[in-house]
Amino acid sequence: MRVLFDYQCFIQTHGGISRYHCELIRNFPAEVKSIIPCILSDNVYLRALNVKHLSLLPQYQSVRKENLYKALNMALCATSIKQNTYDIFHPTFLNPYYIGKTTRPTVVTIHDLTHEKFPDAFIKADIVKKKRRKCIEDANAIICISEETKRDLQHFYNVPNEKITVIYHGTDQCLFVSNNQSLYKKPYLLYIGKRAGYKNFDRFLKAYSLLNIDIDLVCTGNGFNHEELQNIYTLGVENRIHHIFATNSQMNDLLYHAVAFVYPSLGEGFGLPILEAFRCDCPCIVSNLSCFHEVAGDAAIYFDPLSVDEIFFALQKTLSNNNLLDELRTLGRKRLKLFTWNKTSQKTIELYKNLL
Repeated sequence: MRVLFDYQCFIQTHGGISRYHCELIRNFPAEVKSIIPCILSDNVYLRALNVKHLSLLPQYQSVRKENLYKALNMALCATSIKQNTYDIFHPTFLNPYYIGKTTRPTVVTIHDLTHEKFPDAFIKADIVKKKRRKCIEDANAIICISEETKRDLQHFYNVPNEKITVIYHGTDQCLFVSNNQSLYKKPYLLYIGKRAGYKNFDRFLKAYSLLNIDIDLVCTGNGFNHEELQNIYTLGVENRIHHIFATNSQMNDLLYHAVAFVYPSLGEGFGLPILEAFRCDCPCIVSNLSCFHEVAGDAAIYFDPLSVDEIFFALQKTLSNNNLLDELRTLGRKRLKLFTWNKTSQKTIELYKNLL
């Protein structure tokens, strides 16, 4: 079986979608040959697949460079589609450039529908939704990465049940053990990634400011903007909050040494950071989203993300109970074993075969 993946997700230097496709491909058995027409890429995961490509000034990012990468890679993918030497086409994102050009079965993966659920949080939400609709209507089969994503897809696009297959992400099964001292010397909670809009950081910050436990908050992602700094000072927690620009290896260290990881989002498609926390033996305190329940099961403490009081009580209850924290670590290690990339790969291949 020959599976053609296109260039789209490999335009990003790193990120969940490109990581998903690379891990999927890396775990395919020998009888499945992956074709990846990508001549220009700075993607950190693509290197592990031994795909021949060039990287132009990888430290330099600009719109002009991104457009060059897109144009050349799209032309190469269009040529591969026209050659028709593959059995399955699996586009890696939402550009519908290929529609009408391929005669082989097409499989698309839907990771989340945050643009549909939170349109005000995105400048180009309408454009994304139009592209997604085209890709969905053209696809022969759709992979959703959680039951919640499947329900959202059917709610917004009325996709028939038989067209959708739920296949969970996997994660590295090797438990992480840090050989380094903590990047932050005091006990801390860890918050990872973006903070605006549906990420619900403002409510979490208010809840955190109410804690009477001596624990700091470490945040990764972009630095705090003026509005966030003003809010931090208004709440009187400026001496308890620290920001770190973390590399991938540093992120593992931060998770390993954290008292707990907090994920207060109002909406997600899966919750891969929860599995990454489990791998680093880090207890999780998270929103009661149904996809988080699918991932974490009984290995996390849940709260209503719309209630500052509930977030506060969940934090206070968990952080003041060392026995509970130890129990969460044990349960997290067990839960981790359910989500392997090999399982993700096998189920995806079964779907491919059903289309041939």
